Amino acid sequence: MNRIFIMFLSASLLLNTADVFAHNSSSRSSSSSSRGSSSSYSKPAPKPASKPASKPAPKKITTTKKPSTSSYAKVTSSPKEQKSKAAFQKSGKFNRALAKKNASAASKYGNKSAATNAYKQKLESQNKYTSSTPPSTRPTYIPNTFLVGGTSYSPIYGMHGGSYMYGYHDAFGMFHPIPRTAYIVDDYDMMSRGYGAWGANGQPIHTAPTNKFDVIILLIIFGSMVGVIVIIGIVHYASKKGA
Repeated sequence: MNRIFIMFLSASLLLNTADVFAHNSSSRSSSSSSRGSSSSYSKPAPKPASKPASKPAPKKITTTKKPSTSSYAKVTSSPKEQKSKAAFQKSGKFNRALAKKNASAASKYGNKSAATNAYKQKLESQNKYTSSTPPSTRPTYIPNTFLVGGTSYSPIYGMHGGSYMYGYHDAFGMFHPIPRTAYIVDDYDMMSRGYGAWGANGQPIHTAPTNKFDVIILLIIFGSMVGVIVIIGIVHYASKKGA
């Protein structure tokens, strides 16, 4: 009986020992497999830092220059007119025939405003040409710019009413002649063309400026008279002293 009990205890101890050994080996294998799996795991590569989006380059603002409106012929007088005008302004000369014309214009128009209006009407009739090519020299009475209804225009050469002339295009593209009120008039031109000589107050000038040659003659005469008087005085004083 004791032998049987001892054999039973021995068998149970052997079974317990085998069970503990199997349990320990399985735990070691699981831990080693877990270490192996953990060692084979690689960390994810860090993402590259994203660069800030570059701002688009600012667009260059280009401005286009408007074509100049000063491509027209320069306003100049003819050489003959320039010479004549310069000579008049230098000497202030009035001949008798011109003085008669001034007197006649003063009687006809009465004041400078009426004479100027008549002169502009004459110029308006001259602003008509048969050639499609503008004159090489623009007339002096055509302004560089002028106002029509509060809008400023520069003169252009075009056709109106079957004739070529200086005018302008309105807002609708219609061509019109330059209004005569915009014409430039010169006092010398008016006088030389028989429209009178007028003062700053708009009234006619009846007295002609003195010719420089007349002044010289008057000075010679006055000097001669003074010389004669001096000589007479000297002779009289000498004769009186001798007596």
